Formats: sequence, C-alpha cells, structure tokens
Amino acid sequence: MLQFGFKANKCDPSLFIYHINNNVVYLLVCVDDIIITGSSSQFTQHLICQLNVIFSLKHLGK
Repeated sequence: MLQFGFKANKCDPSLFIYHINNNVVYLLVCVDDIIITGSSSQFTQHLICQLNVIFSLKHLGK
C-alpha cells in the first residue's frame, strides 16, 4: 500500500490513508477483506482499478 502513496495509520496498522490535493481515501484491511471509502467516488474507483492490477480484487458492492 505504501507503493501507492498510502500512509499507515499510527494508531491502527490496518488502516491506510491516501491524501492528495482535495482527495482522501481510507483503506482498511481486515484479514482477507478490504474496505475502501473516499471523498470522491470517481477518484476512489480509479484507485481501485489500479489496486486490481496488482491484487486480485472482487467488488462485492456497497
């Protein structure tokens, strides 16, 4: 996650935060599940597509 520009949260090592310009994305990893949310759905979707290139992701919906 650090390669994508995420910063690990100091209090919770399973929480990663990506902040650039006015866009913020929060990514929480729990065993084999990932929860992603952000300030812009378009930017978040772009980031998910980039992550899917490296990791095999399944989008289970909202």
